[in-house]
Amino acid sequence: EKEGKVKIPETTEGIFKEIHKHHMELAETVKNKKLADVHHHAFAIRDLANALPAKAAADKKKQVEGTVKNIAKLAGDLDESGDANDQAKTEANLKKLDGLIKVLETQFGIKTEGKEEHKH
Repeated sequence: EKEGKVKIPETTEGIFKEIHKHHMELAETVKNKKLADVHHHAFAIRDLANALPAKAAADKKKQVEGTVKNIAKLAGDLDESGDANDQAKTEANLKKLDGLIKVLETQFGIKTEGKEEHKH
């Protein structure tokens, strides 16, 4: 069935909130070995991330575009490893995605909640 288009929030905060929601669901999906559902969340994250370069500060736009491009590529990798039912590879791809989402947050100056120590 066709993927429902993910609704893109108006604000950067809203977009990150949705990215986090899908990221958590993606992590759950992988943990529970429901690899057939991986693409749904991976592509939702990709579509949400695609809305971010337009909201980036001018001096950060290029960096954000680069990160978003990497997220899109990784969404494709997650789709493939999920469809191939390759748990190890999907976990490895998810780890890379974790890192990219952190990079994206840094580019927008967003502090990840849940982390106590903020090194400045």
